[in-house]
Amino acid sequence: MQGACVFRYDYPVLIMYKEIEKNRVLFIIYANNTLKYNYITCKQLTNLIPVDSIHILTKLPYYNELHLTLRFWKIMAYNKLKNKINLIL
Repeated sequence: MQGACVFRYDYPVLIMYKEIEKNRVLFIIYANNTLKYNYITCKQLTNLIPVDSIHILTKLPYYNELHLTLRFWKIMAYNKLKNKINLIL
C-alpha cells in the first residue's frame, strides 16, 4: 500500500503514504505550508484519505533515512503535479 493523493479542503492538501512494514504506514501530509508525518496503521490510513481525493502517484521509494525519503517524495509529487498542470494549460 503506497501512493500520493491531493484534495481540496479550505486549501490544497497533499497526502503521501507507504506501508514500510506489515500494518505500519509512513503517513505524510502537506497542507497550508506545513509538513507533518507519523506512523499509522492501514486502517487509520483508510479513514484519513477522503473519497474524493485524486491519486497522483502509485509507487514511492523508501530509504532508511527519513530526510532522504521526504526529499525524494517531495520531488516526485512536485514533478507529477507540474506535469499535470502543463497538460491542462
